[in-house]
Amino acid sequence: MNGGKRIESQFQIYHIFNRGIDQRSIFEDSQNKYFFLKCIRKSLSIYAVDIYAYCLMDNHFHLLIHGELSEIAHFMRHIEGRFGAAYNSHHQRLGRVFQSAYKSRAVNSKRYLLGVLRYIHKNPENAGMNISIYSSPFVSLHEYLNPQSKNLIISKNAFELFSKDFTSPEEFIKFHKFQDVILYDDIEEDCCSQISAVEQIALSSIQKQFSINSWDEAKMNVLFRKPMILLLFHEFNFTQSHISRLLGVSFYQIRQVLHE
Repeated sequence: MNGGKRIESQFQIYHIFNRGIDQRSIFEDSQNKYFFLKCIRKSLSIYAVDIYAYCLMDNHFHLLIHGELSEIAHFMRHIEGRFGAAYNSHHQRLGRVFQSAYKSRAVNSKRYLLGVLRYIHKNPENAGMNISIYSSPFVSLHEYLNPQSKNLIISKNAFELFSKDFTSPEEFIKFHKFQDVILYDDIEEDCCSQISAVEQIALSSIQKQFSINSWDEAKMNVLFRKPMILLLFHEFNFTQSHISRLLGVSFYQIRQVLHE
C-alpha cells in the first residue's frame, strides 16, 4: 500500500515498515540505529502519535503506531527526512535513502494486533540474526520488560493496553515463544520463509472446513469461493494478490467479497 491509498484502521493502529533503497543496509552500524531512534523521539515530541512497537534491522525497520493517518504521514515524513538528510551528508551522496513511501497495514482485530506485536519483536530471530530480542536496544521488547527505564519510546497507552493481556513479564516472554501461523507484511525477500508453511496450514484449514484437498480443487470450487476468500484474508492475512493466485480469481471478485 502506498501513501495515496492507505486503508484506515478502526483502532487507528498501523503496522508500518520501509527499507533502504536498492536494499542498502542503511542501518549498517549501531550509530545509525541509535540516530534513527533519536529521530523517532524527536518526532514524538512534535506529532500526536504513539509507538506500540519497533524493530530496526540492517536494511529496514518496523513500527507499530497509533494515530490519525494524516498525523502519522507527517510523523513518518519527519523521521525519514531527518534520517535521510543525515545519512546522505555522512556518506556524501544525493537522492533517496528509503526505497519508496513507507508501507502500512491497518490493524483491525485484536488477534492481528497481538500477532504483529510479536512478529515485529521476533523479526531478528526470523531473519536468523544472532541477537537477543529481549535485550537488544533496537527491539522494543526490552522496553516492555523494563518499563521503569528512562527515555522510553513505547507509549504509556501501549503498556496499559497490553497489561490487560499479560499480567507479568513472564507471561509476555512466554507469548513471544509462540510461532505465528499467519502472514505478516514484511520486506518482500524476508517473506519467502513464511509463505509455504502458512499456505500448507491454510490448505489444511480449507480441507477441514470444505473437504477440498488441494489448491487446484480450491480453484475449481465456486460454491465455497466466498468463504475461502474471507478465510484466507481474515484468518491468514493473505494479500489480495496472494488469494488471487491461490484461488484463481480476479482482484475484482476478491474486492467484491471483502466489501460486501
